[in-house]
Amino acid sequence: MILSMQKCTIGFNINKNLAISLLYGLFPLLFVFSDAVHSVIRHHQIEASHYQKLAEPFHSAVKIIGQSKFGLKSVEGTGVIIKSLRGHETAILTAAHVLEHDDQFRYYALIKDQKIELKRHQTFLAYLNEAHQKKGLIASDLRLKKSYFGSRFPIKDLRVSENLQHLGVDLAIAFFEHPVPYHLASSIAHSVSYPRSGLKVTAVGFGQTGVGGPLYGFSQSASSASEKRAFETHLKTAFLLKILDFKTNLEIRIPTLVSVFNASNPNLSFPGHINNGDSGGPAFTTNKKTHQQEVIAIIIANLPYIETEIFQNSNQGNHYFLNAVKGIFERGSPLSSFFWQEANIYGSEGYYIDVTNPACKDWIETVFQNEFRSIPLQHSLRAKN
Repeated sequence: MILSMQKCTIGFNINKNLAISLLYGLFPLLFVFSDAVHSVIRHHQIEASHYQKLAEPFHSAVKIIGQSKFGLKSVEGTGVIIKSLRGHETAILTAAHVLEHDDQFRYYALIKDQKIELKRHQTFLAYLNEAHQKKGLIASDLRLKKSYFGSRFPIKDLRVSENLQHLGVDLAIAFFEHPVPYHLASSIAHSVSYPRSGLKVTAVGFGQTGVGGPLYGFSQSASSASEKRAFETHLKTAFLLKILDFKTNLEIRIPTLVSVFNASNPNLSFPGHINNGDSGGPAFTTNKKTHQQEVIAIIIANLPYIETEIFQNSNQGNHYFLNAVKGIFERGSPLSSFFWQEANIYGSEGYYIDVTNPACKDWIETVFQNEFRSIPLQHSLRAKN
């Protein structure tokens, strides 16, 4: 489910030989355009500038870049500047997989044209392993009403850890090499309830232009410029992690949220969807009392159409060609990028982690306390001015 592990779909009912010929024939062309269809998938009838303008007020959403320690290779993602509960310190919250190769890359946040190095990143999963030892965990699908697996903390099985990354713990916090003013930071929202129809949010991400349009709509977005863009969508709870305390019978719930690109929803002025470059980007709602924008979720993944519940339950669920090419579109495939925006039209799902749940809030505040407990309050206030 992680964004870099994209796969895609082609709705053509053709035989295997013809499919292979088509793929080889398109390969050189696709390589040219593969970088042009990343990032926010927008409605093809709405200008990209409108999505850029929608993103302007969200100063806390910033671009993350990783520069290789051994060469010219670089990676990109998104993060959000957050502040501690007492409001004097700042850090960046993102998806853990954006920062996972710290042995190969140095990571930076681009803030007001400044490149500030990120240091000492810490993951949500590591915190859960430490803070909830000897407690149980159950992962369930709320839509299908079934449990996937159970485990105990600390988790030592790598396969379980990978599944958890996909189901609600793909989060990391990193700190800045130099102080960042806290007026640029956003607060985490209080606990949020998600209605059946979904909660309307504004999501923000970085990357390169993507157009959610008819097939070959990619030709409208050959630009490789990286811009901040925002879009509107509805989030619903799809998966749930339950942390169980066997002594007290209490449980903590960590929701994973899902969105689907819905170009025709009349409640969405700027419908959109996520893709490469948006990992770690925030989703915002407006606090009705303060009228401030607050973070409720972090973008982690985009599940390809052929792996969604929509497809699996459709008449195409056993489609020969779609299943035959499923394994071809793996990491680094130009074909994956080429068809990815079109797959969004047909129902791929964007995944977000709710950061308003108690476990996540405890983690965020614990990380802040551990980072700044030895620093006098007066020193930490320097970032205020």
